[in-house]
Amino acid sequence: MIDESHPTAVETDRKAVLFCPACGHEGPYDGAWSINRVAGNRADVECLNCGETVVSQPRFDAGEETGPSGLIRPLLQFVNALVRHDAV
Repeated sequence: MIDESHPTAVETDRKAVLFCPACGHEGPYDGAWSINRVAGNRADVECLNCGETVVSQPRFDAGEETGPSGLIRPLLQFVNALVRHDAV
């Protein structure tokens, strides 16, 4: 007997799927999509089938030192150094 009360792995991953409104293409966010970096620190995700822009959002790079995180991170490191109790 199959327990149908719990979603399968495929059903739970549905939030990670992008849909193209122009041609109906769908796929995982890390699948068949073109990611283009555009001016103004933005990234556009385009459909490979029709070229339609599916998502346009600010670009967030892990190593990026510009923007608010670039200003806040050094301050937080300084505060952490001051209040660290494990330092000798």
